[in-house]
Amino acid sequence: MAGLRREEVALLASISTEYYARIEQGRLQASTPVLADLARVLRLDTDRRTYLFELAAKNKLPSGDARQKVDPQLQYLLDDLGTSPAVVSGRRTDVLAWNRLAAALIADYTSIPEDRRTFIRMLFTDPALRTLYMDWEEVAHVAIAQVRMESAR
Repeated sequence: MAGLRREEVALLASISTEYYARIEQGRLQASTPVLADLARVLRLDTDRRTYLFELAAKNKLPSGDARQKVDPQLQYLLDDLGTSPAVVSGRRTDVLAWNRLAAALIADYTSIPEDRRTFIRMLFTDPALRTLYMDWEEVAHVAIAQVRMESAR
C-alpha cells in the first residue's frame, strides 16, 4: 500500500515492527501465514504475491544452475510449424529451441555461441532485435521482469 510506514504495515499484519524489519532485511525467514498477511496488507496482486513467496523461499529451492534442455518431441513439433516462427526459451530467457522460420526472421541462433544465446542479452546487444519489435521498450521491460523473478528463485 503506497505511503504506509514500516510501523503501519507491521501493525496491520499483526506483527512487531522489529519482526517486520528483520523480514525486510532478510535476517529472518517469515512463515507462510505471515507472508500471506503481508501480501494482504500490501494489497499485492497475484504476480507480486507469487514473487514475495518466491523471494521468501529462495534459500529452500534448488540452485537450478544446470542449463535447461528441450525434449526431442518438442523440437519435432517446432520443426512441423512451417508457417509460424517459434522459439522456446528457458527460465533465464535462454533460447533453447527454434524452428527454421524463427532462425530466418529473428536470428540465426546456430551462429550464436550457446552461452550467449540468451534472449535478454540479444535484446540489448543485437540492433536487429531492437528494430524487430515495434514495442521494444515493453518487450525489454517484460524480459527484465522475467529475469528478476527467476533470480529471486
